[in-house]
Formats: sequence, C-alpha cells, structure tokens
Amino acid sequence: MQAIQLFGTWSWQETLLILAVAPLAFLHLVVLMFLPALLAYPKVNPKELGKAVYVYVLLTCSVLLILGGAFPVFLSLFSLQLFALQEYGSLVLLIGSGVAVIFVLSKRLCKHIDPAAAALPRAAYFCTFYVLGALLSIGGALTFAIAMVNTMGIEQFYQPISWWVVPTSLIVTGGGVLLFFRYASEGAFAAMCEK
Repeated sequence: MQAIQLFGTWSWQETLLILAVAPLAFLHLVVLMFLPALLAYPKVNPKELGKAVYVYVLLTCSVLLILGGAFPVFLSLFSLQLFALQEYGSLVLLIGSGVAVIFVLSKRLCKHIDPAAAALPRAAYFCTFYVLGALLSIGGALTFAIAMVNTMGIEQFYQPISWWVVPTSLIVTGGGVLLFFRYASEGAFAAMCEK
C-alpha cells in the first residue's frame, strides 16, 4: 500500500508529526523568551511581558512577509524576466500585509507595553535581523565568488548569462535588512512607540 503524499515526498505520518511539533517548538521559543526576562527583571509583570513577546512575534512575522515578497521581485528585476500579473499581485499582497502588520497593529500595541518588559524581546528581535542580514549578505558574496570562479574555466559560449542574479539578489536583500535594522529601524520604532 502506498502512503498518501501531502507535501512533496513526505508521508502523511511525517506531515502529522511536523504539524504537531511545530506549534510546540514555537511555544517553547516563546517560553524561552519569558524566562530570561523574568530573571533579569524580577519586578516585570508577566502579562506585560506576554504583550511584548506578542508584539515582537508579530513584527518578526511581518518582516518575514516583506522579505518573502521582496526577494522574488529582486530576482525578476535583476534577471530582466517579468512575472505574470497574478504573481506580482500576490507579491504585493505579501509585502502589503507585512507593512500593515508593522504599521497598524504594532503601533497600537506597542504604546501599551512596559519598556522594562519589552527590553529582552526587543533586543532579541533586532539581533535576529542583524544576524539574518549579515548571513544573507555573506552568503550572497560567497555564492557570487564561487560562481565567478566556476565560470572562469568555462568557455564564453557555455557561460550562463544570468549566473550573477541570485547572488546579487541575496546581497541586496541581506544588505537592505542589515542597513534597515542597523540604522533606521530602532529610531523609527522608538518614534512609533512614543506614548
């Protein structure tokens, strides 16, 4: 008897295991954000800390939505290959929903957060995206260098025309994330959260 294939080559048992473990892993990460904050700031109200973790989880999801929509746009821009109109519509929807979460929900919620309760989630949020931007940029630069070395030995006739598209898109995306979270985001977020 052949197993039912739900996602690619995964069987239904593996899919159910992943669907059961993923929420537990997420809950584990949220609890791990609570413990150091409660130990570092013993007078912090756990409810306020929960609000802060909630806001920063929303912000993380929104940034991932924006990156998920922006990376394919960079790929099509650099490769000079246009997507279909429906694909651009879905990318705009991804980017728009990420921006909406950042500026609508977070602005309302972050005004009601205790600054002491938000200290650790804020630090984890910004450091996560510093590291993500640096890894994307470094990975793009290494991929660019490896692709360049590989194409040196190939004759001009056999060189792929757009070998530089993916590394350049990685560098631009990673550099944008790194610069945004290094220079613009903390000041903009602090101004947005002023009471």
